[in-house]
Amino acid sequence: MNLIDPGIESQRIDKWLWHARIVRTRTLATALANSGKIRLDSRRVTRASQTVRCGNIVIAPQGNHVRCLKITGFAKRRVPAAQSILLYEDLAPVEAQPKSASDTSKNSAAIKSGTRESGSGRPTKRDRRLIEQLQNKHG
Repeated sequence: MNLIDPGIESQRIDKWLWHARIVRTRTLATALANSGKIRLDSRRVTRASQTVRCGNIVIAPQGNHVRCLKITGFAKRRVPAAQSILLYEDLAPVEAQPKSASDTSKNSAAIKSGTRESGSGRPTKRDRRLIEQLQNKHG
């Protein structure tokens, strides 16, 4: 069953962001639109009631990157993820970033100083012994 409606010519930007699954909730879509972080055809959007049409370019932050999307359709209601990609064309697809040399140097610096990444959990007994050895050598 196709939920994409070719009869809809325009839609509120917060509703479209939610239907296209750019954001998780309609409340977050409204907050994002009101924050001024979204651009519509290179103009800043400052209200959630801004209408969008097919062919408009939406630039929106998502996580650590910025998405550049061309609107290709609208839906009457929120569609499954497989169909939501039919609502837009991704002009700048996200590519997997290869692990750079700076990331490795950060990790080795953390190991040498005896610090751990936040959220990595409690050190094991082996980890504690290694930390103590490093502190004794460098301390």
